[in-house]
Amino acid sequence: MSDGTPRGVGNQVSAEFNLVYRWHSATSLKDEQWTENMYKELFGKPASEVPMHELLAGLKKWSALLSTILRISLTDGETKVQPHA
Repeated sequence: MSDGTPRGVGNQVSAEFNLVYRWHSATSLKDEQWTENMYKELFGKPASEVPMHELLAGLKKWSALLSTILRISLTDGETKVQPHA
């Protein structure tokens, strides 16, 4: 008996790897510096020194912070970002 669609096999893995590989080469130096600065602000160290468990905890904390600062509303098909009241 199958538990559903297999994960991490065949063409799906190839497509995901291809996307990540090609996206990486399109990242500008300015984007790379912004990312490194964000890691230093969130974790106090370079991205290369942040283990996965710290990354996930930091992103959860950052997401919660953004939710308290910004309120995003859709009006007439436009996205408006406003300070949280």
